[in-house]
Amino acid sequence: MEINPKLPDLLYKYTSANGLAATLKNASLRFSRPNLFNDLFDTTLELVADFDRDTIVANVLEDTYQNIQGNSSIPLEGTMGRMIRLMQKNFHKMPEKEVILKELRLGVEESLDLLPELSKKFGNEISGFLKTSKICCFSSDSLAPPMWGNYANNLSGSVLGFAPTPGADSFFKLARPVHYTDQRPTLMDQERIIGLLSGVGVTNADAIYQEVLHTKHSSWAYEKEWRIAAGSGWSPEIEVEYVGFHKADLRQVILGTRFDKGMIESVKDELAKYPNVYLFQLSERYKLKPIV
Repeated sequence: MEINPKLPDLLYKYTSANGLAATLKNASLRFSRPNLFNDLFDTTLELVADFDRDTIVANVLEDTYQNIQGNSSIPLEGTMGRMIRLMQKNFHKMPEKEVILKELRLGVEESLDLLPELSKKFGNEISGFLKTSKICCFSSDSLAPPMWGNYANNLSGSVLGFAPTPGADSFFKLARPVHYTDQRPTLMDQERIIGLLSGVGVTNADAIYQEVLHTKHSSWAYEKEWRIAAGSGWSPEIEVEYVGFHKADLRQVILGTRFDKGMIESVKDELAKYPNVYLFQLSERYKLKPIV
């Protein structure tokens, strides 16, 4: 996968003081399945959105006829696309438009009748992949008060800032942004159904998987989240894995305002093993103060 062009300069991981100690000691980050997240509806998929059957039939018939005439500028795909390409070659031998549309309508109606069953089967396959996915979550914002409260133990924890080292095989290059919306991702909406049945679209399982994986409800938008997905991980049978990162990828550690002063020296000792990192503490009004 290519590096996302909007990848922020640093990806921030909020954690508790104990989480910081474990991360620095082992140079690893936690990847976990979505069922362990704090949002029950994270990575869930709606199978079929509400749609108007008559509108879909009318659009599919007209679009398909235009495609048979060769008027589509969109490449034809899938089983329907192959059939339309065959019909294009014999268009000069075909009957009037009304006769063609009458024949096509039967197939479109039958496909719509089968849609719920097929969507359920296909959706269950994608949901199975989602349930076993291992994900590590980050933020593009290191100074978000709700994040410090929710994920850094009410300012007693810390934030770690990471960036991929040039030339290194760093998993931080795989980070993708989360999209926030009031609607859950849908396997089949009206536009996708029309495209599929008229030969200009296919149900791309990986594209849908990625869409669901990187979509959350808009109420979580303050997180400004980025995610690294590792498929089912290196040990698919377990829910949580700790994956090592390059020590050169750690660029910042920010200690919370309430971070235990007695732990600061041990943090500094651990950071001596990391070549590119700077240590800060959060001061009043969310300003950063360097720790020497």
